[in-house]
Amino acid sequence: METDITKLQSITLLPGFKNNDEATGSFQISGSFNGGSKIITQEIQLPDNTDIADIIFRGRANGGFSIPTDDPRNNNGWFKRGRVWVRGDDAGAGYSNNPIPFLIYASISGNTLTIYAASFKQYVANLTLTAETVYYKVIDYSVF
Repeated sequence: METDITKLQSITLLPGFKNNDEATGSFQISGSFNGGSKIITQEIQLPDNTDIADIIFRGRANGGFSIPTDDPRNNNGWFKRGRVWVRGDDAGAGYSNNPIPFLIYASISGNTLTIYAASFKQYVANLTLTAETVYYKVIDYSVF
């Protein structure tokens, strides 16, 4: 019986995986925050036969707000699941440049990657969100 090298995935000198493709892009968190929660979704079509992939994100963690977020991640650091902080304002209610946390995560169903940015309202005021860009990278490690 001969070994099928396309099934090897880990400890081997043969290339069981290869980086078939890498897709990058971005989306924005913006608008108004009036309800109890705000969820933003972004759908991306992946190439056929994307079996195994890493999805990583980059967005603001701290700095530029009226109060610190105490998020230890660097603003340019990539992460798989975590928070991006967005500026929220309502001058009439006394909120100016407040950091609003959005949890960023993703799921894959078939060839569709769905990215979610979700936050729960922490203030009584209706806040206006300053556009914050979130970058993503999809690294395809599909078996060849």
